Amino acid sequence: MRPLRSGDRFRPYGMTNGTKLLSDYLTDRKVNLLAKQAQLVAYDTATDAIVWLVGREIDHRYRITTQTTRILRLHIEQ
Repeated sequence: MRPLRSGDRFRPYGMTNGTKLLSDYLTDRKVNLLAKQAQLVAYDTATDAIVWLVGREIDHRYRITTQTTRILRLHIEQ
């Protein structure tokens, strides 16, 4: 996990093509500046692809489908 970086992109769940800037995604959802600055992302270290916008949205490419054979379950305790 890491903090949000300028220029980070992902594909929100349900978006089948293209990507969206995380900052635009959070603005569209009316997330305030302090919450944006505190936002964490879970990412794949091999590809640097964002898998999950922690507490908000999974990347569409990492969703569970009928072809899924392995699942990684993450639990965040506060």
